Amino acid sequence: MQLEIWIDFLAEKEFNCFYFDNVLNLTFNSFERFYSFLDHPLPITLDQDSIFLSTKEQQSLMHALNKINRNITKLVAMIKKERVLVRNISPYASSALRDDAISFDVELWHLHSDALMQVLNAPWNSSTLFKDRFNTIEDLGKEELLEAYHKIIKIADAIRPFSPTPAEIALYAFDVARNRKYIKSTSSNNAIGRDLAKVLAREEIVCTGYANFFASICFFLGVSCDMQVWESKSQTSPGHASSLAYINDNKYDIHSIFSFDITANCKKNDDDSFFDNCSHAFCPLQFDLLRKEQKYDLIMAGFYMNIKQTYAS
Repeated sequence: MQLEIWIDFLAEKEFNCFYFDNVLNLTFNSFERFYSFLDHPLPITLDQDSIFLSTKEQQSLMHALNKINRNITKLVAMIKKERVLVRNISPYASSALRDDAISFDVELWHLHSDALMQVLNAPWNSSTLFKDRFNTIEDLGKEELLEAYHKIIKIADAIRPFSPTPAEIALYAFDVARNRKYIKSTSSNNAIGRDLAKVLAREEIVCTGYANFFASICFFLGVSCDMQVWESKSQTSPGHASSLAYINDNKYDIHSIFSFDITANCKKNDDDSFFDNCSHAFCPLQFDLLRKEQKYDLIMAGFYMNIKQTYAS
């Protein structure tokens, strides 16, 4: 049986599991419980959520789990040898992590900034790779990701002493990001110019890079932000990426979600003075759709923000 292993670390469940489509999803409440399972593997039983399955589905699931349990030592060996995907993790769970031979692929999408740094600073081994919302093309090692975050935190710390409001934070992030000159990459590596770590380490930056740069500054200053992905209506033209930010600001009485298209107002060359305008900041969503509808279709927005607004024109 070809088996893919996913692991979640959720405080409310000491141990649980679910199996579907050759994916075994194991849930532990901490790394201590995870290591205990590896040292003393016990038969895997049905997840309590399986009571909602039909009798036929439960029988099929039990058949699969019985096959896994007959080879439980092989399962443990697989976990120790293969790369294991960690989909959910908390700072509490990572506090008991050992720097051992097990290599993980860790997803960090769901964490807020403080929890993110706590998890990342746990003693992961050098072969562990991380997936985050600002580097979606290329997985990164701990040190490379920390280096990128520390650069963003330094940018955020420059304004933090002034206790900026959400609207001021968004405008600050917009100004910092658009001050970078638009430079396309000639490399075959699509992460260059797009993923945050590459944007901060190199001179290339394009629309996705601007969106990630802007969003990361907002993220570390506590403003909810996300990316809009646009598909070109012309097969000969590339797509586009811009940003969303939820501005809940009592000082300026602003309480809405706005579009920020940094690329449209970015510096195009060293002598460009036009980028000083803010025509694509704090743009109402419907107006942004109308402005782009001749050229693009919106295909994704608000993935991390749980936006419930309708994006139909």
